[in-house]
Amino acid sequence: MKKLFKGIIEQLVKSTLGWKLCQILFVLPGEHAAWARKMYMRRADVRSTVAKHFSNWTVKHGPFAGMRMASFDGPCLAQLLGSYERELHPVIERCCETGYSQIIDIGSSIGYYAVGMAMRNPKVQVCAYDIDEDALSLCRQSAELNGVSDRVTYGSFCDSAALLDIEVGQRALVICDCEGYEKILFDESTVARLTRHDLLIEVHDQIEPGVGEYLKTVLEPHYDIQVMDSISDEQKVQEYDYPELTGLSDDEKLSILLEGRGATMQWFYCTLKRTQ
Repeated sequence: MKKLFKGIIEQLVKSTLGWKLCQILFVLPGEHAAWARKMYMRRADVRSTVAKHFSNWTVKHGPFAGMRMASFDGPCLAQLLGSYERELHPVIERCCETGYSQIIDIGSSIGYYAVGMAMRNPKVQVCAYDIDEDALSLCRQSAELNGVSDRVTYGSFCDSAALLDIEVGQRALVICDCEGYEKILFDESTVARLTRHDLLIEVHDQIEPGVGEYLKTVLEPHYDIQVMDSISDEQKVQEYDYPELTGLSDDEKLSILLEGRGATMQWFYCTLKRTQ
């Protein structure tokens, strides 16, 4: 009954009149109604911005320019612009020139990297893992739109055992964005068995304090680590120069460039030590 009631509220708040009725009539479910209205308006803003600037759902710039994406209601318009994680673009280009035997994307979400890397590496099989089934569904749709569905496979939860069980070939790339779980995934035993392969890890110190220092301790005996720092969304507004941003206010630019990290973050790009 509670779920049904919430569903009714979520439908009501999609109209201005329904939202006003919620404000007048409901007291106890007011918090949920406010949240539902906020989410609806955010999705409406996304749809409006997409219709204005990215009507064909195709990435405009960056290493995956030309990639078609399945429509989504999420906040990351930066992926459609191609500014998403621009701090990593030089590394992504380097990875695309390496000639990996396999690419594993852990925390693939809607498939920006999984599908993009499949497009840029036409002979490589890509494994996409995410515990969000809705995100994996969008990833599948994007793979189909870009003609790479025959080279992208999918999985849900990827722990160390699952990672080590993948047939990765001579030299694979493991991309990891798993919201702090990297501290558990890359333990000493797992890292020791992955040293033929390269790692690109998003480090979530803001979720799991100390995970960056822990990973360095585990990785440094085997890998050369290139550390890349993120920059704030506000700094991107001032520094990023894309044609699609011309003439927009700072607030409008921010709505497109927003990645919502909440704190400065780091990525570790790990390659086998040159002395080994």
